[in-house]
Amino acid sequence: MLQSEGPSPKTFEEAAKQLRPLLEETVREHLIADVPLGVFLSSGLDSTSLVALGSRLQSDLHTFTVVFPEQRYSEAKISQETAKRFKTEHQEILLSPGTLLAQLDDAVKSLDQPTMDGLNTYFVSRSARQAGLKVALSGLGSDEIFGGYSTFVSTPRAALVANLGRWVPGPLRRVTAGAAVRIAAGDAVRKAAAAWRSPEDFPHAYYFTRLLFTPSRVRRLLAPYFASREYSGDRSYPWRERMRETARQAAQLDSFTSVSCFELQSYMVNTLLRDTDCASMANSLEVRVPFLDHRLVEFVGRVPKKLKRRSDAPKALLVEALSDLLPEEVVGQPKRTFTLPWDVWLRGPLGVRLSQDLSGLTPPLQQYLNARAVRGAWQNFVTGQTNWSRPWSLFVLNEWVRQHVTEAPSAPVSTANALQSAAASAIASNSRS
Repeated sequence: MLQSEGPSPKTFEEAAKQLRPLLEETVREHLIADVPLGVFLSSGLDSTSLVALGSRLQSDLHTFTVVFPEQRYSEAKISQETAKRFKTEHQEILLSPGTLLAQLDDAVKSLDQPTMDGLNTYFVSRSARQAGLKVALSGLGSDEIFGGYSTFVSTPRAALVANLGRWVPGPLRRVTAGAAVRIAAGDAVRKAAAAWRSPEDFPHAYYFTRLLFTPSRVRRLLAPYFASREYSGDRSYPWRERMRETARQAAQLDSFTSVSCFELQSYMVNTLLRDTDCASMANSLEVRVPFLDHRLVEFVGRVPKKLKRRSDAPKALLVEALSDLLPEEVVGQPKRTFTLPWDVWLRGPLGVRLSQDLSGLTPPLQQYLNARAVRGAWQNFVTGQTNWSRPWSLFVLNEWVRQHVTEAPSAPVSTANALQSAAASAIASNSRS
């Protein structure tokens, strides 16, 4: 649970004042190391906060930024200014699509299960290791507890759509949902249409906001599997029970803290922490996450909703707590999610590789995936109807199966179970958009 025993602050200023020493203490503890340590520094609020606090505790703090040839994706300028302001030992590592292509097979091989997010962390961790770091602090967790994700806004909207849908006859919902998708194609519309058409698919509307593929597209992609005798139609899978349990916990919380609960127990656990652990360890790098210190999470969980959210400032409580330290250019900029320039790179040589691979599924996957639907996901990206994450997740799945199942020296004990788990992980995982 997010909330724990203890008095809650009564005002915004009181909450920020109580938060500040917690932030200082957890960063101080996470800086303890007898090996080279640094901070992943982007242009964002989270990593800048760690650097601002860390530089007051350690005079030779090392910061490191991954930069790209594509200037609109690169965070070099603001991160350079931040490093200069806080007098850190700063280093940049250039990551190009050519470098990524050359290392792609090794990156996929390092994953213990297929995931679209894992390769982001792999290449960042590899770059950090090249910079000489053995330990790195990451800003993971700040968005979840301070309300940085769009899900803090989209979840109540999805809940409204789903709740209204329960009062409308099923046939009418299906017709209107189909019409909405045809009129205004796009991932956000598909998610809203899914919540309207089948609100009972998930125990809470939050899960519609984090879909990678909608339930109808999952059924299309996994048509061979659903048509096989292996599929019993039983809906009592362990992951469904975990969803229901999280929904039960979140129901006891206010609307803001409930989304924190969902984020921490789904996207954070299932994707971000899992991928960070696997990909960083593959590069002999330890990643630490100060914002997930239990004392910090429990305190913010106790803070009333009205003191955590302000329409004019994202993550207002964090900003207020560090108002004397944070640069204005960082605080005032729009929210950016760190990711590699996949959208651009997939329209170049990397896209050629992806298109070729998705045109020929590895044999073990052919009994689970609909090849036509897989190719359709790529075409939807090419024509601008979906973002990069959908075809990319299928590419990683196909490559992962090729390396870990098809070409593995020794096959898993149960290939069928391994493939089912892999397909579920890649297709039904949480998404960035």
